[in-house]
Amino acid sequence: MKRMMLCVFIAVIWCQASTAAVLYRDLKGHTTSVSGVDFSPDSNYLASCDLSGSVRIWDISSGTMLLDVMHGMPVEAVQFSPSGKTFATAARDGSIKLWQLVSGSLIKTFDDFKEPVFSLSFSPDGKFLASGSNGRIIIWSTQELKKSREISLSGCWARSVRYSGDGKYLASSCGPLVKIWDINHNDIISKLTGGGGISFSEKRSLDFGSPVYTCAFSQDSEYIAAAGEGGLIKVWRAEDGFLLYTVAGHEGIIWTLGFSKDGRLMASGGADRLIKIWAAKTGKILDTIAGQDDEVFCVAFSPAGNKLAGASRNMLLRVWQLPGGPGSAVIGNAMVISFCAMIAVFLGFRLGVMYRRNKLKVKNWKP
Repeated sequence: MKRMMLCVFIAVIWCQASTAAVLYRDLKGHTTSVSGVDFSPDSNYLASCDLSGSVRIWDISSGTMLLDVMHGMPVEAVQFSPSGKTFATAARDGSIKLWQLVSGSLIKTFDDFKEPVFSLSFSPDGKFLASGSNGRIIIWSTQELKKSREISLSGCWARSVRYSGDGKYLASSCGPLVKIWDINHNDIISKLTGGGGISFSEKRSLDFGSPVYTCAFSQDSEYIAAAGEGGLIKVWRAEDGFLLYTVAGHEGIIWTLGFSKDGRLMASGGADRLIKIWAAKTGKILDTIAGQDDEVFCVAFSPAGNKLAGASRNMLLRVWQLPGGPGSAVIGNAMVISFCAMIAVFLGFRLGVMYRRNKLKVKNWKP
């Protein structure tokens, strides 16, 4: 009995420990600060960029670097297209480049910006690429390979630009505000003027209260989160701008945040060298990943939901296995089966003892 209880206790403790993120892979090779990461749509590859201008594509399962291309200037952002066949990079010289994934060949360089470009976001259908810089957002047509639209921002940097998962909204940081635009597809006037048939009308501005460095939509487009100076994270309902909650996320600046595709989790990283994982709908802290030796610049969930990538100023690029993903499900099922087997053995043993005792009582009974 005591042994059985000890086994159950160990199983419970191990199960609790398995709810934390576990280091899956340490990807080495960058020689300067890693400034951006993004998973391919099939979750098989990871793109990373750094301030030397290098952009690398990694095979997640093996940790092998498959591709290394040079943008030419310090790169601030990298993102895969929804098809996974191309990826885009944005640099401090104001240039944006579109690349072929398989060959690494350059498709197009967009250079209308004259100041650093900090953010990129493909539309869900892959037809457009939004980019943000000082005082303006430019929307590029990835089919016609030219500028489609431009949105003017008054006196602020668009450090973070994001399409919503349903393609209805575009959001951007703008000083202490998060601005959200409605996207009108098949707009006749825009078509006639060569704007690609899309137009943007400002929906609302959300007041964060201090400079915003990062914002993100949940995959279902229901929520939008923002963070920046002051260590706070705020989450609003995208439809009406209702503030759902505010959490004290980090000490100092929060540089990055993002949602998992299933909408359950939100991750953040910042100047305190920590990566934190939150319950997206409540703001409850679920896990804190320490051990980064410098500021965390970027995080990204894999679309499959079982991995989290993070990178920092000191060239660290790591991938963690998350609880609740496919790998964790296998482990969890195995634990349940093992636990049930232990209970079955215990009950069988106890029933056997009771049977033998009753049998002995019957043999020794005298009328």
